Amino acid sequence: MNRAAFPPFLTGRTSVILLTMTEPARTTGYGTTAWVLTICVGVVLAMLLGGAIAAAGAGSPLVKPSIPAPKKVAPKPPDLSRWEISHGNPALKQIALTFDDGPHPEFTPQLLAVLARLHVKATFFIVGMKAAAAPDLVRAMFDAGHCLANHTYHHPRLTKITIAKVAQELQLCGDTLKAITGETPRYFRPPGGQIDPEVLKMAEAHGYKTIMWSYNTGDYKGFTADHLYAGLVKSTHNGSIILMHDGMPESLVLLPRFVATMREKGYSFVTIDQMAQDGMTTGR
Repeated sequence: MNRAAFPPFLTGRTSVILLTMTEPARTTGYGTTAWVLTICVGVVLAMLLGGAIAAAGAGSPLVKPSIPAPKKVAPKPPDLSRWEISHGNPALKQIALTFDDGPHPEFTPQLLAVLARLHVKATFFIVGMKAAAAPDLVRAMFDAGHCLANHTYHHPRLTKITIAKVAQELQLCGDTLKAITGETPRYFRPPGGQIDPEVLKMAEAHGYKTIMWSYNTGDYKGFTADHLYAGLVKSTHNGSIILMHDGMPESLVLLPRFVATMREKGYSFVTIDQMAQDGMTTGR
């Protein structure tokens, strides 16, 4: 049988099978019935075989090319250096001791007594509601010549509240300190150092310079006075702004030793106000 005799849809492998299966009927003289029956059987087998081949092909999964996922790029932190101050003049052997979170009725009088014996002036970042509860203590700090600065009224994390509440925190603390001392504070430090551009712009709008630090003693972590002293001596340099906390008894122990050591090295202790007059450095 000639392949041209098959219908057009029976081509390729199917036509070869049909040709092979129908050839015996032609050469052996079978009758027409046998020949037709053979063709029918061949067609059915060919269709079954073709369907199996198609199914096998359809069942083969397509392998997609592997495309690497794009690398995630961390967002660049905002540049806050315009507003932040964390160093004094690097050419001057000056150190500014700063104490956050006071006043404390029990510890602040002891701290003031130690500083007075050492003839050291420090900077206190005052929490407004604590100042309102102990105005006489705040006045004593001011009269002793220490610099008093704004540390908000309720000590919230400023990046977690609305900018309107940030403004309120600054205003309330500033008003409280002015009512007690007669002077408006010029410096501000955000609680926990939590800042963003909006907070810093708001502080600037209220007339504040934002003061950070060049070394954090970590005195709130329960370290011994010896540990704190070693860290201070190792990390202090020209223009250092030291972060400590009012209310830490270890400070009362380490301060005489630290002040004596640094004075032997030629350093002087100044307030943030004095350091600002001599030139301070923006950025951390």
